[in-house]
Amino acid sequence: MSQKRMHRVDVVVVGAGGVSGAGVLRALCTATNAKVVGLEQYGEPGMVNSHPLANAGTGHRGVEPNYPREKIAAIYRKSGYLWRTVRAKQNPLLAEKTHHMILGVGKAECAILKERYKMLLETFAALGADIANDLEFLDREGIQMLEPKVIEGRNENEEVCAILDNNGLVVDFQVLARELLNDAKQANPDLDLRFNTQVDTVSFDGEKELYRIETDEDVFLAKALIVTCGADSLAFAQRLNAVDANDHSILSIAGNFWSAPAMVNGKVYRYQAEGIPFSNPHADKVMSKVMSKQVGMSLGPTIIPVLFTERNKWGTVPGFLWLWARSPVRGIRSLFKVLFEKGILGFAVEQFFDGLPIIGKKRLLGKFRKIIPTLREQDITKRKGAGGIRPQLVNLVTGTLEMGNKIFKGFHSRFVTTPSPGASIAVAEGMEVAKEIIAELGPDYFFDEVAFESAVDGVIITASRRESHKELVC
Repeated sequence: MSQKRMHRVDVVVVGAGGVSGAGVLRALCTATNAKVVGLEQYGEPGMVNSHPLANAGTGHRGVEPNYPREKIAAIYRKSGYLWRTVRAKQNPLLAEKTHHMILGVGKAECAILKERYKMLLETFAALGADIANDLEFLDREGIQMLEPKVIEGRNENEEVCAILDNNGLVVDFQVLARELLNDAKQANPDLDLRFNTQVDTVSFDGEKELYRIETDEDVFLAKALIVTCGADSLAFAQRLNAVDANDHSILSIAGNFWSAPAMVNGKVYRYQAEGIPFSNPHADKVMSKVMSKQVGMSLGPTIIPVLFTERNKWGTVPGFLWLWARSPVRGIRSLFKVLFEKGILGFAVEQFFDGLPIIGKKRLLGKFRKIIPTLREQDITKRKGAGGIRPQLVNLVTGTLEMGNKIFKGFHSRFVTTPSPGASIAVAEGMEVAKEIIAELGPDYFFDEVAFESAVDGVIITASRRESHKELVC
């Protein structure tokens, strides 16, 4: 057996091909002087949850109905980097502008949406955010003008309303990952980015303060480690004793999507109770430039708990079970507590029956008809190979689900789990992670804010130019 090659580097990014890993690499390469290695197990970027078949392509920016007020400001601020990146790239394959509509059906839902609309305007006004100018509250007539199929065939006495975001995005996050990695390579031609590279083991030498990352042929000794592997990030965090990591586990939630003839002109979401992290099914016009292999309309996601950390990869089942086996008593207690809070049990029971053969499709048709009343059973077909994994974090101390993304912190290390809206905030969180790690590595390293912001707006400052004004940065 040949001896493995040894490499001393500053930072290793594991899971570099997904949009979160690409966001970290772009930040490190466009704004720092660190020697960086990116490792990705697949042969090209965006092959797991960033792939267009694995997600709905929604550019989130805080308008969605299930986000509590305290999350809205952070999501809006961070998602702004995605909007800026899209504008700078001018790539028709990357994203398209569309409207996002949140539909309320019935008096109760419309009353809630009216209050939420007021809250959104107040929240964005307090932020000084222009997004308030993009929002409208629509009645039946307003909905019909934009989405006639949403009104066609609906009971005339049924109250309907909607919150409209006129400036939404549909994004191909796989293309975004490619664009971010291209920026990283342009900014730092010495970037060592390796595809088709499986990480075998990761360990930490406390005396030398180095991480040891082993692959089939190489060993990397790194001062810092960043892991962006979705659900698997938590396992890395636990093995390396990151703060709070052992107080969490993960529910792997698989999403399924259905195809139908084109009946909507944008994205139409249903009302959803605040605090439930799983989206109700929505109807999306499939943007031909963004997802050229799909046609018509996408419906979903419908969800089901699974034992994978990566969709339909049986080899990931032991890793998922390991997460729960570490704290079985706390895990069982937390699951029961989660089920009986905020209507989660009813939601879970509904999803179970929706997934059953024959009757499940009929049940789903009823839900889809809340959006498109004239939809027929023969119109909808389950899309094979579509849907990814949402790594939903469970706090084993409080017995609650944690909304949104979470980054676990260790010694010169970060572990990014990226549930929704992780892809929409990947550019911003890549910056934050890179900035924190560089600060921890000490005075020999710098983070150039000007260079990063410039890269977001499409102007790359090369490594040699950043070094030339290092003193100004520091």
